[in-house]
Amino acid sequence: MLKTGKLIIGLNYWASDQATRMWKHWSAETVEKDMALFEQHGITLLRVFPLWPDFQPIRLLQYGGSTNATTDREVCMGEDELPLPDTPAGRAGMDETMLDHFRELCDIAEKHRIKLIVAIMTVHMTGRHYVPPAIENRDMFTDPFALKWEMKFYECFVRTFKDHPAIAAWETGNEMNYTGPVQSADHAWVWTKMMHDIIRLADPSRPIVGVMAEGLDPKVSKWLIADQGELADYASVHRYDILNIGSSDGFLHVRNLYRAAAECRIVTDIGGKPCFTEETGNWRNIALTLEEMGSTLNALLWNAWAEDCRAFLWWCAFDQTHLNFAPYHWGDWPGLEHGVFTEEHKPHPSAKKIASFAKMLQDSPVTELPPMKPDALCLIDNLEIGFSTYLLARQAGINLKFQAARAALADATVYFLPSLTDRGGISLEDWQTLQKKVGQGAICYISADDCNQPNMREFCGMQVFRRRKAVSPMRCNLEGAELALNREWEKSIQVETAKVLLSDANGNPLLLRNQFGKGTVYTMTFGLEKILSNTARAYDLPWWKVYRMILDKKQIITISDNSVIITEHYSDDHNVAIVVVNCSDQEKTVRPEVASAWKVNGVFGDGTYENEKLILPPGSGVVFLCTLCTER
Repeated sequence: MLKTGKLIIGLNYWASDQATRMWKHWSAETVEKDMALFEQHGITLLRVFPLWPDFQPIRLLQYGGSTNATTDREVCMGEDELPLPDTPAGRAGMDETMLDHFRELCDIAEKHRIKLIVAIMTVHMTGRHYVPPAIENRDMFTDPFALKWEMKFYECFVRTFKDHPAIAAWETGNEMNYTGPVQSADHAWVWTKMMHDIIRLADPSRPIVGVMAEGLDPKVSKWLIADQGELADYASVHRYDILNIGSSDGFLHVRNLYRAAAECRIVTDIGGKPCFTEETGNWRNIALTLEEMGSTLNALLWNAWAEDCRAFLWWCAFDQTHLNFAPYHWGDWPGLEHGVFTEEHKPHPSAKKIASFAKMLQDSPVTELPPMKPDALCLIDNLEIGFSTYLLARQAGINLKFQAARAALADATVYFLPSLTDRGGISLEDWQTLQKKVGQGAICYISADDCNQPNMREFCGMQVFRRRKAVSPMRCNLEGAELALNREWEKSIQVETAKVLLSDANGNPLLLRNQFGKGTVYTMTFGLEKILSNTARAYDLPWWKVYRMILDKKQIITISDNSVIITEHYSDDHNVAIVVVNCSDQEKTVRPEVASAWKVNGVFGDGTYENEKLILPPGSGVVFLCTLCTER
């Protein structure tokens, strides 16, 4: 479905007039008008949501009238409590009128050359919980009655539509990890496995998108990236930063503009299955004008393409300010202005950016953007620290491949171990293997938040002799930049065989280099990545230069601005496409330095390059097509 090097642009779709009531108040005319609008704007993928109680409106009737507990008597259909029809759909408790509506939606999508990801049984939507009356107050992950009717739903729905050409992929539902508490990671695995097996039996031809998962440690999270990678064909990211530290940097900012794409890369590496941005969006009236929202979406598209995210779906298609029913009329949670179109089908600037980006990809001389080659392997046990590491590395021009710290250690020549706390999830066997690899010539970077792995003294060539709560910021001079950070612990270091590369203003070592056998260990004496992830505007500062001290990778094009992100995509040893994206709210006018052995053959994108000067509006990008003109 999703090919490497390409980017499919899509939307999460509810009908413009009725949103979550679209199935009960079906209007083929509205859906036709919506789909025609999407086709005009280069949108080729939609995610759609059959609402569970609409499609399976079952009720459970019970015996009563005694002092004993009530007894289940009959499952019936709808408010009129009709017997279940003796048909395949009826025996599954499915409403055939709703199935007809969905078939019509598929037909309209096919007419407009739009493919569908189907969130088969939608339970959670915009903060509201939707279940049939018969399932209310039951645990949908363990209750036998609930599981029985869920299985019937999946089997009937998929068999009914398995031959429709508009359907690109199946998904169990929308954010099933938010539909209710699950008792353990094992419960989540079993439920996912059971429902995916039913889907595959009914339709072995289509891929399945896994449940959105962000977990690495089963003690912390029940929905694990590795489990969904095992059980699904694709993984997905749903990224909203309005309510966390990311929003403190502004939304036309590198932290926010890179988060979804970076998370896709991390989840792909750890789960072993391609990951795409299935949802992202913003509460634009809090933080952005409509024009800035367009620039934000444009940068997100550039970064998704550069990072091989394969697909990008915005939340959502239409604004929902006209809806006066739950959950939209609730006064606390749902945002109503997320769309790229108004409810009257007027395109916002963001819709126009989607159309122009889709046109650029269609006309691009780069039919498939080659994936980047990794420079180092990064072990993580926390997704936030993983993102912080990814962003610093990207600013330094370093390509990281990620591995869960709890997985068996993979082979590499350079290892990053960011912000290790306790033992960082790394087993003793893998720790010993890592030391052996470094002894044979590998490079290892460790930032020690509070690292408690054995043999740190010998491995790092130093030891901590005093540790106490910090009462003032740490200050240092990093290649001429005066920097300060609030850290939790102040450490005094006894240097033994290591060499100090960076010290704080009081002379305490911050970054050290130690020869260990034939290899090298770099040690940061505090958890840099963890602190930066919790510090506003931290990525505006040149902390990425620490990574350059560890791995000084030479880039073909360099620009001295850490909000301009550069990625290199080699088609062979002599030809490379270089993507340059302005991840900021300021126009950038720069003179890129091109390595002497390389020639620029062409430039395309929504910036301008003339007389060796590059102008990038906020959120814009360009591609340099370069050829090696002499042997390096």
